[in-house]
Amino acid sequence: MLRLLLRLGHPLWIGCGIVLPLASCIRFASELDMLDSGGLDSPPAAPGKDWSCSLAEEPAPAEGGSTLRLGVFAVDFVTAALVEELRVRACFRADVDCTSPISDQLAPRDDGLVEISLEPGFNGYLEIQAAGMLPTLLFFSAPWSPQLLAQLERTPVRLLPLPSLQALGNTARIQLDPSGGVVGVYAYDCGGTAAPGVRLELDTSAVPYAFVDELPVADQDVTSEQGLAGFVNVPPGVVVVSSFAEGRPEALSVESLLVRSGWLSSMSLLPGHSR
Repeated sequence: MLRLLLRLGHPLWIGCGIVLPLASCIRFASELDMLDSGGLDSPPAAPGKDWSCSLAEEPAPAEGGSTLRLGVFAVDFVTAALVEELRVRACFRADVDCTSPISDQLAPRDDGLVEISLEPGFNGYLEIQAAGMLPTLLFFSAPWSPQLLAQLERTPVRLLPLPSLQALGNTARIQLDPSGGVVGVYAYDCGGTAAPGVRLELDTSAVPYAFVDELPVADQDVTSEQGLAGFVNVPPGVVVVSSFAEGRPEALSVESLLVRSGWLSSMSLLPGHSR
């Protein structure tokens, strides 16, 4: 109704309670509110462009309770084939070398899933290693909750074959620094669709890249149709990645990641579950 008060000059508002029944005025006010919020007769957002959930109130912190389980499966970034021989362990966020892991070294089940059981509110990362693949640190855009894991269950971990990293450098004409790490960010919108057009900022010097028509292009800091972009030659340590949607001055998310030499630090940006 507050927005309706801004429309005092509307003839239907002037006639409320005099010409029109009060019930009609209330219904009219409700419809105007729906139009303002993108409801009644508002066309749906294009895939990869729905940011409505990023405006919602932040979810309440996860409380203790039943153990949460995430089934992780990994695919080859190039061939999309399932990577079967995984080694995965969970680590505290502040344990940068994972010297005190939370879990044992976990291996896939017969169906290819690695099942990880942790307490609600887990805010660390996963170490993922497989023969012939760039070792990967998988970060989460929010502490573990049933809602977050429900979205992550549908998202495979994409592992980069070691030869493909060098090919990325050659194709994109980047001189790769062996002491640096790689950051890969997958952006999704509120509908769970890959989000192109999301610009990434890193708080340190590095070379941005994105995939255009499935080929790596250097100095591109905007996600591709696959919702993918990132950085190479990232100095080891903690870095901050900020993401921005086209036409929106405020950041969709601001995330901190740990970078190791010779590792890929990966994260899926889910706007409804971002800090």
